[in-house]
Amino acid sequence: MIVFRSVNARILASLFFIACAALAQSPTRPQSTPSEPVTTFKANTRNVLLDVIVADKQGKPVTDLKREEITIYEQGKPQKMASFALVDDRVEAKRQRPTVLPGVYYNGPEIESVNGQITVLLLDALNTKWADQVFGRQEMLKYVKAHSGQRMAIFGLTDSLLLLQNFTDDPNSLSRVIHDKGISADPLHSGGAGPGNFSRADRVDVGAAAAERDKFSSSDQTHFSKTSDHLLDLEGTVDQNIKIQKTLEALRVIAKYLAPFPGRKKLVWMTGSLPITIDAEEIGEGASIILYADEMKDVAVLIADAQIAVYPIDPKGMEAIPLEFYLIPFENAGMAPKGNTMLSGLVARIKAIQSSRHAMERFAEATGGLASSSNNDIEKVMENTMNDGSTYYALSYSPQDKRWNGRARKLEVKISRAGLQLRYRREYYALDPLRATKLSAKKIAEEMQSALVSPLLARGVSFYGSALPAETIAGGTKPHQAEVRFLVDPKNIAFGGDEGAGQKCSLNFLVGVYSGEKLVASVEKKLEGDLKSETFSKMTAVMMRAQVDVPVEKVRMRLIVRDNRSGKIGALDVPYPNEIAAK
Repeated sequence: MIVFRSVNARILASLFFIACAALAQSPTRPQSTPSEPVTTFKANTRNVLLDVIVADKQGKPVTDLKREEITIYEQGKPQKMASFALVDDRVEAKRQRPTVLPGVYYNGPEIESVNGQITVLLLDALNTKWADQVFGRQEMLKYVKAHSGQRMAIFGLTDSLLLLQNFTDDPNSLSRVIHDKGISADPLHSGGAGPGNFSRADRVDVGAAAAERDKFSSSDQTHFSKTSDHLLDLEGTVDQNIKIQKTLEALRVIAKYLAPFPGRKKLVWMTGSLPITIDAEEIGEGASIILYADEMKDVAVLIADAQIAVYPIDPKGMEAIPLEFYLIPFENAGMAPKGNTMLSGLVARIKAIQSSRHAMERFAEATGGLASSSNNDIEKVMENTMNDGSTYYALSYSPQDKRWNGRARKLEVKISRAGLQLRYRREYYALDPLRATKLSAKKIAEEMQSALVSPLLARGVSFYGSALPAETIAGGTKPHQAEVRFLVDPKNIAFGGDEGAGQKCSLNFLVGVYSGEKLVASVEKKLEGDLKSETFSKMTAVMMRAQVDVPVEKVRMRLIVRDNRSGKIGALDVPYPNEIAAK
C-alpha cells in the first residue's frame, strides 16, 4: 500500500521524528554561499556544474576572484552564471550522520568527518601488466607511509570491481591493503599462469551477482566485499571488448557511489592503459570505441554530474627504449622496414606507448584532472595529485541552448584578470535532462535489478527504512511476513509540473529478501504522485509500505528506491529480524 499520510504503528512515529529532524539539519560544506538559491526541478532544464582551478604564474591558488571577473562560454556563446562559490578543501568539514533509533536504517554517506578532499584510488589490474602493478604498489606504499591523515578509499579492478578499503585516513589500514593484496592468475581463463589463486567467492561481479552481505553493524550498513586477497594480471589475456565493458561498468558504479558526496572528487586511476575514452573527438575512432559510443557518453555524463576529476597514473614509468626510436614521428610509427622484426616490434611498442599517454592525457583533460606517465617517482606524483585542486571555484549555469541532441558542447572559461592559469573540463554532452522518463519498463527493471545485486549501495536517493513483523487486521502478527517501510527525503526527489500547477513525481520501490546470497522473495511498488501546490510546500517526507514474504528465519533485505524523473537510485540493506523486530 502506498501512503502519503500518517500510519498508526509503534515505530513509525519515531522514524518520522528522527527523519524529519535529520532532514531539517542537512549537512553542508564550508564554502561561500551561492548568491542565488537552488532552483526546483523544471522540465527541459539542466544545470551544468563546472569546477575551475585557478592558479597564478607560480602555481599558487588564487582565492580572491569575484563573480563578475569570470565568464562561462558554451560553443563560443556567453552563459548566465547560476551559482558561484569558492571551495577550500583544506578546511576540515564536519558532517554529522543522522542518529537513528534501533531498527531504523539510513543509506546516507558513511563519512562523518572529512578533511575536505574525497579521493578514490583505483588499482587497475585489468589493464595493467603484473610487473607494473608491483612497482606501482611499492611507490604507493611509500606515499601512504610518508603522508598520514590523507583520507581515501581503495578499489581494485579485475574482471570485477572490488572495494579493498572503505574511506579511512589510517595509514596502517591503507598500507595493509596495498601491501597484502597479491597478484593472481586470470580467472576468466582456466589454467592461467601466475602466483596465487583467486576464487569466485572472493570477488564481486559488478551488476551480476550479490556479494556476501549477511553481517551487519550499526556503523556500516553498506557491507562491501572485502574478502579479496588478490588482484589479477589480466593485461593481454582478456578480449578488448570485455575490458571495455568491465571498465565502463566499474566507472559507472564508482560515479554513482560518489555522486551524493558534495563537491569535487578525485579518482586516482593506477593503470597501464585506458581501453575507453570520454573525449568527444575520439569517440567514433576504432571499431571497439564506436560500438560503445553511447555507453561512453553515459559514463561521461555520470562522471561530470558527480564532479569527479580523473587522475590517470601509469605505473610503468620511463621505459628503457633506445633514444633514437623515440625520435620516430607518431604518424610514421608504423612504417618500419619489412623483414626487420626487432625494429618493427620497437616501433609498434613506441606507438602503443604514445597512444596510451595520449589517451590518459585526453581523459584527464576531459574531466579537469591531470595525467602522469613516464615518471618513475610515483610517490612524488601522488603527492602532487593529492595537493592539486584543493582550492577551486564551483560554478554552474543553465544552458541557453535547450536542444538536447546528445552532442558534445565545448566549454570555455575566461577571466578578466591577466596572468592566471585555469583548468576545468572542456566539454559536456547535451543529453536530454528528462531522458530517464523515457526509458522502457525493461530498462528500468534492469537498473533496479543491478542496484539489487550491486556490491556498492547506490546513494542517489537518500531514505530511511525499517522492517517489522506484518500486522493482521485483528492486531496480531503474520508469522512469515514482514512489513517494510520507506521514508524518502523529498529534497532528493525530482518533482516537476507546469507553472502554477501541481507537482508530480514518480517513484519505484523494490524489496529483495536474501538468505545468504540467494534471493528468496521480492516485492515491487510504484508511486505516481500529483500534489497540489499547498500540499507540496508543506511536505516533509514521502512514505511507502510493502509486505513481503520471509520464508526463512534470518534474512537480509535490500531496499531500492528509483526516482523515475531523474533516474537516480538509492539502496539500503536492512537485517531481519533486527533489534526491534525481534522483540
